[in-house]
Amino acid sequence: MKILIVEDEPKARVGLAMLIQRMDPSAQIQTTSNGKAALAMCRETMFDIIFTDIKMPGMSGLEMLDKLDTYCQQTVIVSGYADFSYAQTAIQYGVADYLLKPVSPTKLKELLVRVKKNVHSIKKTCLAGYLQDYTFLEEDHRRYLHQRLDLSDQVLLLWKERNTGEEDAQKNHEEQANLFSGLEGDVYSLTQAGIRLWVISGTAVEEKAAQEAAAQYGLKAQMVSTDQLPEFYHQLTQTELAQGQEHTEGSRTVRLVKQFIKENYASDISLKVLSKITYLHPNYLSKIFKRETGENISDYILNYRIEQAKKLLKDPSLKIYEVAELSGFHTSKYFAALFKGMVGITPSQYRDSL
Repeated sequence: MKILIVEDEPKARVGLAMLIQRMDPSAQIQTTSNGKAALAMCRETMFDIIFTDIKMPGMSGLEMLDKLDTYCQQTVIVSGYADFSYAQTAIQYGVADYLLKPVSPTKLKELLVRVKKNVHSIKKTCLAGYLQDYTFLEEDHRRYLHQRLDLSDQVLLLWKERNTGEEDAQKNHEEQANLFSGLEGDVYSLTQAGIRLWVISGTAVEEKAAQEAAAQYGLKAQMVSTDQLPEFYHQLTQTELAQGQEHTEGSRTVRLVKQFIKENYASDISLKVLSKITYLHPNYLSKIFKRETGENISDYILNYRIEQAKKLLKDPSLKIYEVAELSGFHTSKYFAALFKGMVGITPSQYRDSL
């Protein structure tokens, strides 16, 4: 796990680094004394966790977070100020936690466990998208995901037909426990395109030994270079194992976005918010949504809100400005102009026509 500590006080910086290193000896820790330098480092390295102080010379921690793309990185505030306004601002930037100095070893240990799970979950989602939609990715996003995943030069890929039912689910759990208990690398378990996959990265395994062990559980195994992994995956999922399967990662993402809009259409919904809940880059999320639905996310949200407004206009007890607010529009004037442009008549005329 790659960790960056941003702290202007030398003792606090070194002390936190040593504490984290004791708790996680495998952690790769870098440090810096200010936000500006941290941003430069983040352009070169994709850190899993960033610990930052708030008040620092030159650029504060909050200013740094405002400029930082935290889309795939967990951030933690470490501050001597128990100020509610700071905490509020930190929440807006989506920080994982707000720790007070001196840092409690117990709280830090709990935090590292929790954040590690989050990092693994993010990487698993990135891997699923990387494999499933590789042929649709633009080159810059392909490089972005490749860097984010930080896979070893070669990975071990195991696969089998997807099992169903509680008995098979329990068997899958036992298989994973037995096969991977001695491995030190990262293990990602995916169910994709009708087959169950395990991608193991960062561990030394003999391919023949892996194949013999996997065969005991009805699995197939093969060492695959990271560069060849997407192509190998597509060949694998286009065999008889995956015939007739249409459950792509893209369609699951679109369903998630639509469900979020359905539940939150009255609130502010930005592409940035949607990218965070799907763990996808905003540009890439827009691309797969347009590819599968034929319309932009912003147009989909707008159309959904107008349809909800039509339903609300059936209630004569609601005033037009109340309908606008309940439908997710900031002002009744904007709502009325938009409604007329899309429906052809004003909200009042629509209500009278019912």
